[in-house]
Formats: sequence, C-alpha cells, structure tokens
Amino acid sequence: MSQEQVATALGRTRDLLIASNLDPAVLGGERPEAALKLLDPLQADGRGLMERALAKPSTETDPLWLFSRFDPGHVRFHGGVVKTRGRMTFEAGRDGEVLVHADYTFVYPVVSAKGGSDEVARTVVRRTLTTALLDPKKWQATKGTLQIVSWSESAGNDDCTRDGTGYLHPQFRSELTAAAPGATGPVTDPYDRSKELAELPKECGTASRS
Repeated sequence: MSQEQVATALGRTRDLLIASNLDPAVLGGERPEAALKLLDPLQADGRGLMERALAKPSTETDPLWLFSRFDPGHVRFHGGVVKTRGRMTFEAGRDGEVLVHADYTFVYPVVSAKGGSDEVARTVVRRTLTTALLDPKKWQATKGTLQIVSWSESAGNDDCTRDGTGYLHPQFRSELTAAAPGATGPVTDPYDRSKELAELPKECGTASRS
C-alpha cells in the first residue's frame, strides 16, 4: 500500500471514531449517517450489521458495538466537552490491505432529562476498533471505504439490565432505589487503561468512579 493509501486509512478511521462517538446528533440518538458512509456497503457483517442494529436494536445486534448513543428522553448533555484519551496505530495486512488499530476512552457528562436535579453523571466508554482499507484491484471492496475487522467496547456507569435498547443508560444516584437490581460482576475502574480491553471482566459490574 502506498503512503497515500495509509494516510487515507488513518484519516478515515479517525473520521469514523469522531462520527461514531463525538457527533452531538449521534450522541443524542440520531442515525449516524456520516459514520455509515465511511463503511464499505459490501461488508455484510460491518455496515450491513450496523444498519440492521439501528433498525432493530437487540442484544444480538447492538448499535452500541460501534456507536455511542443516549436516549434523549432519559438524559441530556452537560456542557459541550467529551474528554478522550487513546491511541491509533497501523500495520501492513495482506497484500493490498492496511490495518488500523484504535483504542480510545470517551467520557460523557450528562444530567437527567427529567429535570429537578443538577446531579452530573459520567458514562465512560472504552472502545477498541480495527479497520481495514482494501485495494479494490485486489479485493472485493468499495474504494475509499473501511471494512471492520474487529470491535469491542466496555462502558462504566451504564445500566446493563437495559442492554439491547440501542442506547447507553447512565445511572444517577438520586434515582437509584433499594429495589433496583444490583450488578453481579466485580468493581472496576473505567478510567484504567493499563489492561487490554479483552482482559477486563465480561460480567455486568460496578464502576468504582465516574
């Protein structure tokens, strides 16, 4: 792959991360059109899967695998800053392929949309994403678009009893009741990036801070 193609792969992956995790409209629950356009329409388990997930979210097809989305009927954003931290690297793949690896943490400050409370809660989402830019002369691919190789995400302060809705559900201390179901998994620090995402517990746990 040429230097120009590698630069395209890095730039498009950066654009995808922004459109998926920082676009105010997408965070507010709207359809992530700009992000979808960056994905290869020929990849059924990439863009095709996300199209199905957005149309009918479930635990088997969840748009949260790639997009950060909040229910506007539940929360609204506090301020205009989403703090991020992470890194992006690239490597040669197969002949006619460049791979880009991204590992980023996003911190979303929100308040309840119900009003009557000024409590600020933070949902912390960490994502790992590997994309591929393929040479259409050598692979079945749409020029200039990305294919998804792998994705993974973990969210701190997200009500995991409501998985499958297509939205993140921050919890507010003022809204918790004694009857609310508790998390069964371990307590983890959502800001800790010392471990790979694959090493973190898979159970529904509790965030040590937000």
